[in-house]
Amino acid sequence: MNLQAIFCPNPGCLDKYEVGKGNIISHGRKRQRCKCTCCGKTFAYRRGTPFYGLRSEVNEIICVVTLVAYGCPIPAIVAAFERDERTIGEWLQRAGDHAELFHHQQMRPLDLQQVQVDELWLRMQQQVMWVAMAVAVGSRLWLGAVCRPKRDKKLAEQILTCVYNWAKPVALVIAFDGWNVYFDLCLKIFSEPFYSGRKGRPAMKIWEQLTLVQVVKHTRANTWAGIRQVLWGSCTRFQRLIERTQGAGGINTAYIERLNATFRGHLSILVLRSRCPARRMETITQRIFLLGCVYNFCTLHSAFRHATPAMRAGLTDHCWSLGELLWSRPKPFSLPTI
Repeated sequence: MNLQAIFCPNPGCLDKYEVGKGNIISHGRKRQRCKCTCCGKTFAYRRGTPFYGLRSEVNEIICVVTLVAYGCPIPAIVAAFERDERTIGEWLQRAGDHAELFHHQQMRPLDLQQVQVDELWLRMQQQVMWVAMAVAVGSRLWLGAVCRPKRDKKLAEQILTCVYNWAKPVALVIAFDGWNVYFDLCLKIFSEPFYSGRKGRPAMKIWEQLTLVQVVKHTRANTWAGIRQVLWGSCTRFQRLIERTQGAGGINTAYIERLNATFRGHLSILVLRSRCPARRMETITQRIFLLGCVYNFCTLHSAFRHATPAMRAGLTDHCWSLGELLWSRPKPFSLPTI
């Protein structure tokens, strides 16, 4: 047991949620339990992880979650491990919820420089689901995802709010496709109250270093054509950030489209024509956050000389294993609601 990575979960303890203070000791050999010397409470070693309350082998659970994160369909896992489909589903549900908490705990405001947003759609049983995602081009960091049954204004507002939460108020370029909803929402979300000292409600001021670019794609006579335009901000600042993040090129959404293809290739439920579609929206959210954390922290990117996107962004200093990710214990907190 690694007692240095465990904190006391008792809300009434003086050392609650503090890691590495030396107040956690072993409390039993047959059953892996821990004890806090500050408050005297005991708790299970697996508490706060997806393995808590399960009797299955930890290595088997990690192996199953790894296979799902890299594209193996559930029926193949059921046949190979001779496990019930509901058991596999419970393991994946626990891993997905854990990955979502882990993602929100590890993320913090960063100098994103250039962000691209886009949506993809997938088939569920008797309906269609839309998933909006965002990526930081310079570090290839996956910023988050939003799932909704319709491609509406609420979908765009939630993914842009996600970008706003993880972006520092510095020079930032946001690239999107021809969906005009993004432009109005960017001006609304990336604005802060400007206090002039006068009475009444303060005026909202848009970020001074914000740049919005758009790629409008269309086909004509069996040929592809695109209109690239800067909708807001400085063209000089945009060109400087393009050189920093992608080296060369112009206005594009190629990086988020590549990320969409990566997610479709690694998750069987995102395939357009699949024999095992998802039944619930929660299942899609859990699998996407699981793959997003694996992509950010456990996958080496060849463009960065064997570094993960999280290492490139400065969120961690090493490549995580999936077992290390599942054994991590996110501190409890409430997710923001939109």
